[in-house]
Amino acid sequence: MTPEEYPPWFIEELSALSVGQISEVLEYQNALYLFTIYQEFEPRSLEFDEIKEQLREVLLTNRQFELYESWIENLKNEFYVEIIEDRLSAFQ
Repeated sequence: MTPEEYPPWFIEELSALSVGQISEVLEYQNALYLFTIYQEFEPRSLEFDEIKEQLREVLLTNRQFELYESWIENLKNEFYVEIIEDRLSAFQ
């Protein structure tokens, strides 16, 4: 990740880190984060062989999500559900 790609809510803290240094505990949207910089590299374009497994995983995840969404839409079209408010208390 280059400094230009840092999340805006952490940019100040991340920009101040040096190699090997660990950030303070940072909180954002009820989650805690710790960052460190292990090594610095000169920015460059990656070769396909370097990222093909990551690409495969991203594409697989996207395809699974699309299939899941399609399945849910088919279920919505196939079944009819009606919730009758005054009968809900019988299930509580």
